[in-house]
Amino acid sequence: MAENNDAQRMTGGVRPGASAEPRGKVGPRAGRSASRLYGAAHAASRPRGGRVLTAALVVALLVLAGLFALRYAPSALTQGRKVAQVVAFLPWLTIPAAVLLAVSAVTKRRVLAVLFGLCVAAEVVWHAGYFLPATGLPAASQRAAVTERTASDDTLRVMTLNCMNGEADAAAIVRAVQSERVEVLALQEVSTGLLERLKQAGIAELLPYWLVGKAGWRDNGGVNCLFSLAPLEDTSTSSLPDEAGASATPAATVELGSGIKVRFLSVHPSSPKTGVRGLWNTSLSSLGQSLRADVDYVLMGDFNATWDHLRFRRLLQNGGLVDASEQAGEGFHMTYPSSPELSLRYSPVPVPFPLMEIDHILYPRAGSVAVASLKTLQIAGTDHMALLGTLAAR
Repeated sequence: MAENNDAQRMTGGVRPGASAEPRGKVGPRAGRSASRLYGAAHAASRPRGGRVLTAALVVALLVLAGLFALRYAPSALTQGRKVAQVVAFLPWLTIPAAVLLAVSAVTKRRVLAVLFGLCVAAEVVWHAGYFLPATGLPAASQRAAVTERTASDDTLRVMTLNCMNGEADAAAIVRAVQSERVEVLALQEVSTGLLERLKQAGIAELLPYWLVGKAGWRDNGGVNCLFSLAPLEDTSTSSLPDEAGASATPAATVELGSGIKVRFLSVHPSSPKTGVRGLWNTSLSSLGQSLRADVDYVLMGDFNATWDHLRFRRLLQNGGLVDASEQAGEGFHMTYPSSPELSLRYSPVPVPFPLMEIDHILYPRAGSVAVASLKTLQIAGTDHMALLGTLAAR
């Protein structure tokens, strides 16, 4: 028996339960095991980067959702500069939302792609009015307003400008009035020195009627003014109560050739900054509450707010107003900051072009006039672009 066992060992006999496969060769079962081990190791290494990308996309989605939610933030949460400034940049978030949508789609993260698609869709819905015209003016009216300066027709060329503490170039303002054939001009942050320089530059020869807002402790960089080619009627140097929290809002009525009377206001609500907490909301809401339904108002000025600020949209709703830029369908008309050099006053790095639309021309939704054909114009010495438009009876 022992000799037989030795013979089996010497001849390579197989012990019960031992594999018959030669050493050094991989059988089917061992091959499958090796494949599983290799596959598991490969799968474990590949998803690690995928999980990081997924986590990054989820974080980006949550950030976007939080920023979008600020568009509906109540007044109590928007007292101060930070939230208001973030909301002012909302239109620009369309770009990262679209990029993240593309990344999610290419990497086949379908749920995230759908959610980022909803973010892009929200931006489109919120800002569609800027690209789909709701208000049109007859071509004849637009030509008349641009080629003629007369107080006897039903068209007016209007312009508004924040003069940055009275530092705007007076001669540049007068040149703009002349070249653009402006018939009603609204200025904000006007100083006594700027008024004198405007007179010296010849503003009275182009717009002989003017109204200066009442100076007060709540002036936001200076007083507001109105200048007109046609006589100003029913004037008021302060059309808002003192508790409104805004610079005094001068108001005056201009009669068009057909007898339509338009009441213009030069507007500058308080800016949303520390030290005047609450006045930004108060001044915007007071504007809407002070308007009468039977008057054709045109409000022009620096509102320190954009279409995406809830308080601004409530101003439009309460006053029965529309924003000319949102109605014209000509795209955004960004007005601030006007130049990289002046942006350094408020930004650690130069801002190459205007990023916010805080200067507006508002008019009644159901009124007798409309404003379209908007454009912006750079005026030396101020950090705001001038905003021009054509007003016509409809």
